[in-house]
Amino acid sequence: MRDRFLGFAFAAAELLIEADGAGVVQFATGAFTRWFGVDAGDLAGRDLGSLLSHTDQATVALCLSLAGRKGRVAPVGVHLANEDRTPMALAGLCRPDNPNYIFFTLSRMPLAKETAEDVGSPEWLMDAVQNRITRGGNGTVGLIEVGGLPNQRQMSDQIAASLARAAGKNAQTRQLANGRYGVLANGPLNMDDVVGQLREFLRDLPDASYVNVRGSGIELDRNDGLTSHQVSSAMRYAFGRFADGGVEAVQKAGFAKGLTGFMTHANARARDARTSIKNGRFKLRFQPVVSLDREVVHHYEALLRPIPSEYNPGNDAQEFVSFIEAVGLAEELDLAVMTRALEAMRRAPAASVAMNISGVSAQSPGFRAVAVPLIRRAVEEFHLHPLIELTETVEITNVKEAAQTMEELRAAGALTCLDDFGAGAASYRYLRDFRVDFVKIDGGFVRSAATSARAHGMILSIAELANFVGAKVIAEMVETREQARMMRDAGIDFAQGWLFGKPGLLPGSDI
Repeated sequence: MRDRFLGFAFAAAELLIEADGAGVVQFATGAFTRWFGVDAGDLAGRDLGSLLSHTDQATVALCLSLAGRKGRVAPVGVHLANEDRTPMALAGLCRPDNPNYIFFTLSRMPLAKETAEDVGSPEWLMDAVQNRITRGGNGTVGLIEVGGLPNQRQMSDQIAASLARAAGKNAQTRQLANGRYGVLANGPLNMDDVVGQLREFLRDLPDASYVNVRGSGIELDRNDGLTSHQVSSAMRYAFGRFADGGVEAVQKAGFAKGLTGFMTHANARARDARTSIKNGRFKLRFQPVVSLDREVVHHYEALLRPIPSEYNPGNDAQEFVSFIEAVGLAEELDLAVMTRALEAMRRAPAASVAMNISGVSAQSPGFRAVAVPLIRRAVEEFHLHPLIELTETVEITNVKEAAQTMEELRAAGALTCLDDFGAGAASYRYLRDFRVDFVKIDGGFVRSAATSARAHGMILSIAELANFVGAKVIAEMVETREQARMMRDAGIDFAQGWLFGKPGLLPGSDI
């Protein structure tokens, strides 16, 4: 016990755990009753990962590996496996007298200022919907938007509770983002009633006359002939649109008429998008990525800029890519972008260019069969220096295929990078499963680093983990000198953002 108390003496943590190298809990103390409703003494023999959300299992594995090799683990953000998925910082230190045992601390990280990343995420709702679909169950997803409420964040728990009452027995309800809420009900959901009850709840608040409540419901009933994969893809797209543009964006995407309405709308849009891809109706713009030590250009990232058309009227690149992934056109788009980017490089051979590929494409042997020869020819015949960035907009389920794609692209002469690292649940698993040359930190952490201790801690942890596996680190969305200084002090190698250049034509090329 003396060693344990010495190990925990300086830990300002709520949960204290000693585990062996395999992650089996040997000793625990702290506020486990508060967070889990169990006594700390009952945890001996359990797996450390069982205390954390399933989305953090790969993080636990990496932390155990890092502790075993380096003797410590810098704080990394995780979520408890409780109903609220409470965010915590996990840190670790090997016992001085026995490095096969590790002291872990779990603590709430103080925030100097609450930011959008701290108020919620659509991931929990997507997980719940996916579980419902997998079991063959039905239900209704309600998406509710509350605008004009001055104390939105302070009222979020009360709003979620009110929505749960309105949605009926056993409904799951939570805030997804500031002012936006999700509900998963077991049966049909009358959205007019749900919205009306929430308005009634809010009407006695100060300035209630300015509060605007909107809602949209999507039934998960698959009697319309849709496959589980189609439903999952459609719902993931719906959540993305809701997170970005609220109820209006969801309805414009076709969901106002349910899943079948979306599919009808999507089929017409998909035909138009396929024609656009085939005919090259898109532009590429190139943004510099600079080394932070000398602030000189290391390479450029090729960024897609869709050209508006009848069924694709907007020019929002992220929304366009999300739609392309949802309707199964990711491989076609990625190959078209790769071909265009390589042509730009041939016209400007001194420039190295990074191009994105979707997780959908990475898992496809068909995509690999075309992409690898393209890269090999660019390297061997034209002496170009391409980079491949694997995006995390779609979770990779076939890790074996994706790993083979990344490895063959590296063997062909491309450098590889994990894009938006930290934004999704699978980032740490990808770092374990794929051999990469670069890790690009999600811009949300960079924007929040100056005001959020959690975001700053995540950046430090990501930098350390990347360094451990031999990957260089890129910070995106660096827009101020303060952000650049913080990234440099954190050990980040490269930066991308408006501070160093906006997207434009590739120097030396007219593409």
